[in-house]
Amino acid sequence: MIPTNYSEVDALYRQVVADGAKRVVVTSPGSDDGTTTLAYALARRASRSGRSVLLVDLNIHRPSLDALVGLDKVAWSPDDPDSVDAAISRFGADGMAALPVPAMETVSSAFRDPDVLSVCLDRLGDRYDFIVIDATPIGARNARNVPPLAVCRAAGTVLLSVMARRTSEADGVAAITAIQGEGARILGAVINDRDNPSLGEELEREAARLSRFSPALVGWMQRVLRKARLIYQLP
Repeated sequence: MIPTNYSEVDALYRQVVADGAKRVVVTSPGSDDGTTTLAYALARRASRSGRSVLLVDLNIHRPSLDALVGLDKVAWSPDDPDSVDAAISRFGADGMAALPVPAMETVSSAFRDPDVLSVCLDRLGDRYDFIVIDATPIGARNARNVPPLAVCRAAGTVLLSVMARRTSEADGVAAITAIQGEGARILGAVINDRDNPSLGEELEREAARLSRFSPALVGWMQRVLRKARLIYQLP
């Protein structure tokens, strides 16, 4: 999990605050792009600044916040304020609040209605300074999903998490077009470089191009590179 004292997290938080956003959907073009990690880090950073924060898990496609923060799934629906209030729990030393992924075999129609979701978020916004929503990837296709575009329309502001070397340009453009088509505003995109190679690995790969000309030289270069451990460290 990303520590909240990372300069990148702090810079992202300050940008969101400067924009004036009170609620933000974190989603991605495809699966495994790090939306949960980003949503949690942003919410935790906001909470540690003294703001009252609610972290909402609507990623039924692949929920993970429940395991991350140790909260059980609870049956709730956005058109039932009492069920929403009963499902909210607090965790951590700073008492950040979380609304776990709803525990149900099928998603009620209320989750598919942007107007109902918006009313629910408006009501929660009266109690919390900042709401972060972990949503299903835009490209996910699953009948049980809470439609991510409905969530984006209801919240109004979106952060995209994009996995370097995995998310294609076409998928990214399609996601942006779909979100903007819902009238939501994209605050920006965060590039997840988890799968990027280190500088050392990149240098080795480039050196390997010379193998057919001078295998001995390439072998020597690779041995030298591997001694410089610093260049193999990822940020």
